[in-house]
Amino acid sequence: IKVSLNYFSPVSVASYRLIVATIFLFIFFIIGRYKTSLTRNDLIMLLFVGLVGNFLPFYLVTKKARTKYIKK
Repeated sequence: IKVSLNYFSPVSVASYRLIVATIFLFIFFIIGRYKTSLTRNDLIMLLFVGLVGNFLPFYLVTKKARTKYIKK
């Protein structure tokens, strides 16, 4: 995290981490040929849970690391 914060903002670092994980899990989802029947409401709730439960903690950790290790 320390090195990446020299080049990217905390939002970018958190986003890149989640994008890589999403691509990795999506590949396994396709390979496994899982079938789901999600409604629009389910997708909205999953997006909300993903943002609050995953993005927000990663963002806060990188934000704290930036204030601790990177002096402007």
